[in-house]
Amino acid sequence: MKAVPGIAGIFIRWNSTTNEDDALVSAYNSSSVQSGWTGPDWGSKIASAVALMDYTDSPESLVSIIKEFKSSMHPLKVAGVM
Repeated sequence: MKAVPGIAGIFIRWNSTTNEDDALVSAYNSSSVQSGWTGPDWGSKIASAVALMDYTDSPESLVSIIKEFKSSMHPLKVAGVM
């Protein structure tokens, strides 16, 4: 299976009353964050974290929803842990 660039993850909300879920596939837009760090590698994660602080009031500018879907299969059963 080929990985899709920019995928941040899948959020699943299971409704045990209806035995259905609402699922969202989200993407992370890292190109909008520029830390400006030019030093050693170890400092780039710190610089990126500091740059992300500018987006605490607007997380939607960093994360977008790629797809929404419903399923009738419990996500933990699909993962094989239930």
